[in-house]
Amino acid sequence: MYKYVLFDLDGTLVNTGEGIMLSVEQTLEKMGLAPLSYDDKRSFIGPPLKDSFIQKCGLDESAADEAVRTFRAIYKEENLFKCALYDGMTELLSELAENGHTLIVATSKPTVFAKAVLEHLGIDKYFADVTGSGLDNKGGKKCDIIESIIRKFDIKDRASVVMIGDKEQDIIGANQCGVNSVGVLFGFGSFEELSAHNPAYIAETPADIAVYLTR
Repeated sequence: MYKYVLFDLDGTLVNTGEGIMLSVEQTLEKMGLAPLSYDDKRSFIGPPLKDSFIQKCGLDESAADEAVRTFRAIYKEENLFKCALYDGMTELLSELAENGHTLIVATSKPTVFAKAVLEHLGIDKYFADVTGSGLDNKGGKKCDIIESIIRKFDIKDRASVVMIGDKEQDIIGANQCGVNSVGVLFGFGSFEELSAHNPAYIAETPADIAVYLTR
């Protein structure tokens, strides 16, 4: 049904919640900023970091850039590998690869961090490409990432592409790029958040994704 299957990373392939939330907490403490609620820290998982620091902490552009730099230093040194694959994810990736799908990671996370996580968890072998943001905060919007992949693989038929993700940014980005999407409920988004943007399908488990993509 789809030749190119794009996966978000945080909250879709990998549960990175512990490392990200802890890094947010440590960043705020180091910068002398007010602590955030659990839900606000959780909301950092998925969207571009700079946007989250502006929206949740009321920072201006310059302070948000500093917060991102501080976060990434802490995350890289202390919390990058505080993560785990979702149950059934390895089986899903193996099945899709065997069925001839081209698997690609499309994440707002810096590419260098995404590659390190995939390698650490032993699933990098399933992916033809990993496209994320730069450490300079550029290219983090999901539509920009999807468009970059479409150019890189010279994809002429956008109906051959599907974006899989757990947050509204994934579904919105897919809509903006004219490709279909699948929302997942085992990550950090809700059914209400995802369904509001009309994904082609909403999956409760990785096995549900396999059924949808191979039917």
